[in-house]
Amino acid sequence: MGAALFLGLLAGAAVSVLAFYLARYGPSGEGWSFRGNGALAAYTVVPAILAAGWSAVIAYYRGRSRTAFRAWRGAHRPRARSG
Repeated sequence: MGAALFLGLLAGAAVSVLAFYLARYGPSGEGWSFRGNGALAAYTVVPAILAAGWSAVIAYYRGRSRTAFRAWRGAHRPRARSG
């Protein structure tokens, strides 16, 4: 559970840094800008981060913490040569 807390704090800090840089140096166009209050758009990724975190915690406690990794590794395992 400590790792989940650490990763959550790290993700929150990353979103805050992204919002800061968008507010200072963000792109802009005719009639729109991410500078200033437009940088609040960076916080729209927070629900996705929360959903990913809760999904990871639930998968861990259901015993499926490495299921996706095993499936990926199995799909990319080289086949043995025959004969």
